[in-house]
Amino acid sequence: MVSLGAGAKHELHIVEAEPMNYKGSPIKVTPATLKMSVQLTVCLGGFEITSPVVLRLKCGSGPVHISGQHLVAVEEDAESEEEEEEDVKLLSISGKQSAPGSSSKIPQKKVKLAAENDEEEEKEEDEDDDDNDFDDEETEKKAPVKKSI
Repeated sequence: MVSLGAGAKHELHIVEAEPMNYKGSPIKVTPATLKMSVQLTVCLGGFEITSPVVLRLKCGSGPVHISGQHLVAVEEDAESEEEEEEDVKLLSISGKQSAPGSSSKIPQKKVKLAAENDEEEEKEEDEDDDDNDFDDEETEKKAPVKKSI
């Protein structure tokens, strides 16, 4: 965002930016032209400049205020991207809904991620190892349960 300061005169203020182009040579760009009582502020949404860049007040006496954000992109490793894609696919499968007007009441199955299943199996194995003596006694006392269909 580029804006005129409180003490700016009623004259044309031209802000010039001088970044490097894709070949590495400097180019001149005019991102803002401001005048008191006409246009006090210019929002530069979507305007990106690759550093290094030189900003100067080409015309006018100012003061001119310039603000913005410096963002740094960080690349993620390929494995985490693949895992995220699998998660999205599994979630989209479990998130399906029946079409409007269909009256069938089929229970939907829950989809678990492979990593979660592995963790749960490891926990169950650990518990089974700890409770081995108790499991034998409990299975002898309990009668099999029949499920009705």
